[in-house]
Parts: sequence; C-alpha cells; structure tokens
Amino acid sequence: MTGCAWALVVVTFPFSLFVCFKVVQEYERAVIFRLGRLVSGGAKGPGIFFILPCIDNYARVDLRTRTYDVPPQEVPIYYIA
Repeated sequence: MTGCAWALVVVTFPFSLFVCFKVVQEYERAVIFRLGRLVSGGAKGPGIFFILPCIDNYARVDLRTRTYDVPPQEVPIYYIA
C-alpha cells in the first residue's frame, strides 16, 4: 500500500507537491499517523514536512498557552453551632 502511494506521488509529481508538503508554524507541531498508527520520530515541526497522500493523516497541535477569564463565584458559608 505504501508502494502504491509512492507511485501515485511520482506519477502526479507536479501536483503532488501541493498535497505532500505541509508547513507548520513556530508555535505548532504536527503529529503524523500512518494507517492509523503513530509514525516513529515524534512530532514534526516547526517547518516543512512530507506526508504520503491516502496513507498519512496529521493533526496540528497548538503549543500556545490559552487563558480564560473565569467569573468570580459565590461560595455559601455554613455555620455549624
């Protein structure tokens, strides 16, 4: 199956450049899955990386810290006599 994907990339070479090469930003990483399993080597990025069409899927992971405003809440006070 991987051989067929490589053949597809070679046959459609000019067009496959737009599909096979992906770019992730400085604050992102890409986790690549080949046929549903994690590819060895860990997360890719930042920069350009290569994926095989129809075989590889990737997920972008944002590394930036997010902050949320949490409104203050009332806490009931119970007195025990």
